[in-house]
Amino acid sequence: QFLDIFCTYFDPHSNYFALDAKANFMSALSTSNLSLGLELGMNEKDEIIVSEIIPAGPAAQSKQFDKDDVILKISDRDGREYIVSCTPTETIGDIIFSDANREIKITIRKKDGSQRDVALVKQVMKATENSVYSFIAEKKSRVGYIKIPSFYSDFDGESLQGVAQDVATEIAKLSKDGIDGLVLDLQDNGGGSMDEAVRLAGLFIDSGAVAVAVNNNGRQEILKDYDRGIYYGGPIVILVNGESASASEFFAGAMQDYRRALIIGATTLGKASVQTILPVDRKQQEFVKVTVQKFYRITGESGQIKGIVPDVHLPVIYDSIMPREKEFKNALKYDFIKTNVGRIRKYGDIKKNIVSKSQSRVNASRRFNDINAINHQVNRIYSAAMPPIALRLEDVYKTVDEISQLWKKVKALSERPTECRVSNSSFEASRISADALLSEINSDKMKEAQSNPYLEEAIDIITDWNAEEN
Repeated sequence: QFLDIFCTYFDPHSNYFALDAKANFMSALSTSNLSLGLELGMNEKDEIIVSEIIPAGPAAQSKQFDKDDVILKISDRDGREYIVSCTPTETIGDIIFSDANREIKITIRKKDGSQRDVALVKQVMKATENSVYSFIAEKKSRVGYIKIPSFYSDFDGESLQGVAQDVATEIAKLSKDGIDGLVLDLQDNGGGSMDEAVRLAGLFIDSGAVAVAVNNNGRQEILKDYDRGIYYGGPIVILVNGESASASEFFAGAMQDYRRALIIGATTLGKASVQTILPVDRKQQEFVKVTVQKFYRITGESGQIKGIVPDVHLPVIYDSIMPREKEFKNALKYDFIKTNVGRIRKYGDIKKNIVSKSQSRVNASRRFNDINAINHQVNRIYSAAMPPIALRLEDVYKTVDEISQLWKKVKALSERPTECRVSNSSFEASRISADALLSEINSDKMKEAQSNPYLEEAIDIITDWNAEEN
């Protein structure tokens, strides 16, 4: 912990990693990772239990596990045994989910009270919670909606599979059913592989510079899409918020500079730096993640601190108290450079009329006005100095109850359905129909999309976009 604090003292994005921590970090950014094929939960006694068994995974193949089995003990790769009831949950999670522990022995208690030791070897499985997915969303127009949780990649270089390839696959599925435009959701996408961001931009532009990376010596590296041709040429709206960072900002900035898409939502985090992971010992048991480059838009402007400013500003819950890059005292500064990217082809005009119509809709929207009202309450509670609270139960309860009531409002507003109709593409509908687990996961994601007001506004923008061009 001291070494990690030491690293972040000089740069907020530099970190120390032990081997396990490094494996976990890389796994979170990967297309796939080593997995036992188990999902865990807690029962009413606060015991760790098996909540789901992933088909074709190591646990399913062992035929030893059932739902609601209680995990009593685990042993790591060095044979160290941990009693679950006496070990912090974080430690148990690290051992079970870390790529560094490939072989694990788990002691489980079955429903009949019997205990069983099961040795499992992790295998590479698709990280479904980290992968893109898509729906058909309809209001006045029929659009393809693609959620991009992160810019994951195959960091081992064993395949071409990554977020760009997965997005291309989803576009093909959606296009087969006929769509009037595309919505790419980068909300809460904290970034990942810059190479994948370049490849993703290349799906929508006909080759050219995407951004400029500059090292500590001031040397410029122009990052380009070299593939000629456009994979998808229709209208595109990109959703962002204050948690959209790094590679998300890289991609959104390029699409905005080429006028290839309209960006809507809240200003992004403002992180425009590139990190790499390096070993600090010969045995490669310890690592540091260090900042090696700062990236700039093709205009020469840095996204550092400033972030990506959307074309249409939409209210976002908690936006004013959401931490951003500018709050780090040791963050890199905003600046502007002269670049040598050459002539840039613009794919359209600024679409002032469409932006104006959208802003008028947002100003008149009951939902977005409700978000503004909640944000006003949030700011009053969290930003203003709290008055002294008397040490009486009724006074403490009053303060806690105010926060609790606010949270209930936030939850109700977040779950309020929009006027969108959301459905699976015909390909996905047939794929998940015979799989109960996939159907359950799909249902949760679909419900989330149906209550997404930013998607609803994006559909209205695409309707105006097509009307204006036709």
